[in-house]
Amino acid sequence: MKSGTFGTIARLLRHVPPARLAALGGLIALASLTEGIGLMLLVPLIGLVDAGTGVATGTAGWMAWLGRTGIPLSVEFLLALFVALVALRSLIQFVREQVGFRIERSLVDGLRARAYAALLHAEWRWLAQSTRADHAHVLLSNVDRVGVGVTYGIAFLAGLASLLTYGLVALWLSPVVTAIVALNGAIVFALLSAHRRRALQMGMERTASGRALHATVDQGLSGIKLTKILSSEQGQIDRFAAVMAAFRKQALAYQTSLGLSRALFQLGAAALLAFYLYLGLSVWKLPLPELATLVLLFARAVPMLMGSQQALFVALHAVPALQDVEQLLDETERAAEPRSAAVAGQAPHWTLEHELRLDRVGVTWPERDRPALQDVSIVLPARTTLAVIGPSGSGKSTLADVVMGLLTPDTGALVLDGRPVGPNDRASWRRAVAYVPQETFLANDTIRANLSWGLDRAAGLDGEHEAMDQALR
Repeated sequence: MKSGTFGTIARLLRHVPPARLAALGGLIALASLTEGIGLMLLVPLIGLVDAGTGVATGTAGWMAWLGRTGIPLSVEFLLALFVALVALRSLIQFVREQVGFRIERSLVDGLRARAYAALLHAEWRWLAQSTRADHAHVLLSNVDRVGVGVTYGIAFLAGLASLLTYGLVALWLSPVVTAIVALNGAIVFALLSAHRRRALQMGMERTASGRALHATVDQGLSGIKLTKILSSEQGQIDRFAAVMAAFRKQALAYQTSLGLSRALFQLGAAALLAFYLYLGLSVWKLPLPELATLVLLFARAVPMLMGSQQALFVALHAVPALQDVEQLLDETERAAEPRSAAVAGQAPHWTLEHELRLDRVGVTWPERDRPALQDVSIVLPARTTLAVIGPSGSGKSTLADVVMGLLTPDTGALVLDGRPVGPNDRASWRRAVAYVPQETFLANDTIRANLSWGLDRAAGLDGEHEAMDQALR
């Protein structure tokens, strides 16, 4: 979080494939090159239009070089060449925007798919202790914010490349004026450093308020039946309104900061431009072709510098969202369940001929003072029924999770006909277990889709019909 400007942009772009970044960089360079050549053509063009003023010695060499290339130094030809360069740059810019959009969507889809798969493959022990609403917030909101940050990070780099081109052309026309303007620009950029740090802080606040909003919606909709039974709708509405107000307050603060910096930047830029124009006319006595080109350069560079500052602000605002996504990926990948032969399509065939046995099983949850299960030994003979009763919190659900293969015991083992069900066997064992949860779950889809939820799609349509028929019977 304390890295510099380019370190921040690099952090956002490091998830983009290098080949795509290279292609994007080439397009940015081409667009800047064509714009620079077009700007350099303005000097001889203005000189030809206003022949009475002549051109300065700094541009005489440029015009002489054009003459040696055989390019006719006529107003008509130079205008046509200038328009052609603008058209070429517009085409390059269009392609760059398309490539940038594809990079953003590919990044968003890739991060979202990776995080979703990591959640599904995480250990149940870790999932049971985490918050579903936080996961939904990362998948649905923060990943999109990362995409926005990448888009604006690319815009910042493109603006920087164009500013560099403007600076080189201006330096060629008048080194002294360019050096003074560049110094002032650097000072303004440095003065806005606190504003950029504020963008990071507001990004963290946005992450926190977004997480609270997701949690409130998730809890409210999950408990809507109880809310109606207790006639507590107004309390839930008030709670939701308070969370929305906090979210709105953060969003307004972000937009206010963004708009204020834009207004101050425009005011300062206009004052500086007027000041430099006065100096060019009254003090430095610059020839009209050079002065007009410099004015055009600085008139275009100022909004571009402002746009780059704004793009960097938005990119910085997205960094906390990226940190949230990376944290989820790190946690889920550390908590990943061992991949078993079932995943590779080589699952062992489990059968219960004699007994299922829990041998001195113990399970401890980190947030609890005492174990959920301690030294539990049970023998379940094949083709028998066992009922486990007890008060809430006595370990019934944890016991069922061990028997189903969701949990690996901290001590002891689950043994099937003398064969321990180890960590790498749990996924394949779960495929052989029928489970009816106490919470009813139905997908918002057809009956057929609900029946086929756990079917192996590799079996084909005929196999799907057969499995459904067997399940219904």
